[in-house]
Amino acid sequence: MADKLVSTVHALIVGLFCLYILWFDDAVNANPVWGDPSLVKLNVAITCGYLLYDLVLLACNWSTMGDGFFVCHHLAALYAYGYVLTRGVLPYFANFRLISELSTPFVNQRWFFESLKYPRSHRLVVLNGMAMAVVFFLVRTAVMPSYWASVFATFGTEEFERLGRGAQVAWITSCIALDILNMIWMYKIGRGCYKVMTGERRPEAQGRSGDGGDVGREARPQPRGLKRRRAMAVQTRTRAGEARRDRTPGDNPSPPPSRCSPHTPSNPLTSAPSTSL
Repeated sequence: MADKLVSTVHALIVGLFCLYILWFDDAVNANPVWGDPSLVKLNVAITCGYLLYDLVLLACNWSTMGDGFFVCHHLAALYAYGYVLTRGVLPYFANFRLISELSTPFVNQRWFFESLKYPRSHRLVVLNGMAMAVVFFLVRTAVMPSYWASVFATFGTEEFERLGRGAQVAWITSCIALDILNMIWMYKIGRGCYKVMTGERRPEAQGRSGDGGDVGREARPQPRGLKRRRAMAVQTRTRAGEARRDRTPGDNPSPPPSRCSPHTPSNPLTSAPSTSL
C-alpha cells in the first residue's frame, strides 16, 4: 500500500509541475533543445529519485511485485534523463514526457478499490476505470503525434547536431521504447474497459442487490454438477413416491401390515394397538 501512495504523491507533484513549466516557462518553450533547464532538472530529479526507489522495491519484492515492463520503463527513462541532469539538454522534451504521470493516480486508485474488495460493477470502480482509460489515452497516446512532430522538427538543425551522437541515440531510443510500452498498456486498458462496458457488466447488473454487495454473484450460471445433483434428487423423490403407490394393489391401498403381527393385516378402524411383547 505504501508504494502506491508514494507513487500517487509523486505523480501529482511531477504532473502538475510539468504543466506549470509547459504553460509558463518561456525559456524552455522558446528553445526546446538548449533552453534554460533549471526547473526541468528539478522535476526530472524528483522523477529519477522515485524511479530508483521503485526499482529497489521491485528487486526486493520480485516474487510478488516483479514486472518486466516496469523495469524496462524505468531503465529507459533513467537512461534518457541522465543526459538532462548531467548536460542540461532537451529540457522541453524531457518535461513533456513527464505529462504521462497524470494517469498514474487513476491506475493506483484501481488497486486501492481491489484491495478494499469493491466489486467491479461498483459505480466508483466503473467511473475510475473509465477516467483511467480516458486520461491514459490523452496524456500517453494522443500526445504522440504532436511530440514526434516536435522531435522531427529539430532534425538537421544546429541545436540537434550539438547534442552529439550519444544524446541523440539516448533520446530517440528511449522515446521509442517508452511509446511502445505505452501502446501495450493502452491496449490492455482499452480491452479491459471494453469488457466491463459490454461483456462482464451486463450479468452483474441483472443480479444487482439492494445492499450493494457482490452484484455479479447472483447472475452467474449454476455449475453443471449442481444442476445434475438437483435433477437426481427430484428423480429419487419421484421414484420413492411411485414405489409407495405400487406397494399395495387396488385403487384404495391400505396401510402396511403391523410389525407385531406380520400374518394378519391390522385395520386401523377396528384393531387396537398391539400390547404383546
